[in-house]
Amino acid sequence: MTMTAFRGLLRTCTQGKLDPAETAGEINQHMPEFTGNKHFITLVYGVLDPKNDRVTFVSCGHPPAWLIHKDGSSEFMTTNGPALGIFNKIDYVNESKQLSSGDILILYTDGVIEMDTPRVESFGIVRLNKILTENRDLSAADLIKKIISHTRAFSGFQTYLDDVTLVIVKKV
Repeated sequence: MTMTAFRGLLRTCTQGKLDPAETAGEINQHMPEFTGNKHFITLVYGVLDPKNDRVTFVSCGHPPAWLIHKDGSSEFMTTNGPALGIFNKIDYVNESKQLSSGDILILYTDGVIEMDTPRVESFGIVRLNKILTENRDLSAADLIKKIISHTRAFSGFQTYLDDVTLVIVKKV
């Protein structure tokens, strides 16, 4: 029910708007009406401007968006606000990054990096970084397949115990 309410709010609040922070603020205000202050949502919401090769994000209690440059250097989006539905009035803040040819933008849920093995060892950001930087010449779709393959091999499971969402945008 919470996700259904969230999807409806997202669709309604994004109508004609290109400001992710403004959208997050509106959703945050309306969520308690639908969830009764009992649930929250983490979110990274971004708008990609293909004409200017610029991406603008808001992060609400979610692992940060990550940008790996063609030369292998990387940076995380540093702006992060609380999850939606926890506090009434929050001024969420946008963060923008310029995308250059060869850049890889990664959005992921914590289920990707917090996947455990029977030895209770997390997959972690270091392993994810290694896969991405060593294979940055692959297409976005092939990078996702590679990460899925490595996380499954690492955990020893063919299914995930936590939610796993992975989005990769590669600037050509």
